[in-house]
Amino acid sequence: ILNYYAIFLAGRSVTDGEVEEMLESGNPAVFTQGIMVETAQAKQSLADIEARHGDIIKL
Repeated sequence: ILNYYAIFLAGRSVTDGEVEEMLESGNPAVFTQGIMVETAQAKQSLADIEARHGDIIKL
């Protein structure tokens, strides 16, 4: 159940077979992938906000 919760937090929907395969392979990527995507989106949002701020300052 804990592993399903971790996958849920990572934003993935997986089957029982996929969960078993991930656990057997020891691949932690599934647990960090969602965080990495959110971080990239947050960085892009920050860049957009900073660009808009710069435009407003120029006015």
